[in-house]
Amino acid sequence: MGTKGPLALRQQALEALEESTETLAIAEELLKTGHREAAIRLRDEARQKRSFSVLLMAQSNAVEEPGSRPADKP
Repeated sequence: MGTKGPLALRQQALEALEESTETLAIAEELLKTGHREAAIRLRDEARQKRSFSVLLMAQSNAVEEPGSRPADKP
């Protein structure tokens, strides 16, 4: 119980990646307008979200059944 399937993990990974991308875009705008400290803080948050996304995708791959991906099939 409590273990999420690969599709749920991938969905969470995608959501985290989208949040990361949006956060990074906001950081870029802040940097352009001279708000360097806020931009750096948001950039760091975006990096954390991206790392979380990578972790979730790795977990998804780990729980996925062998041979269930098309690349694994002969």
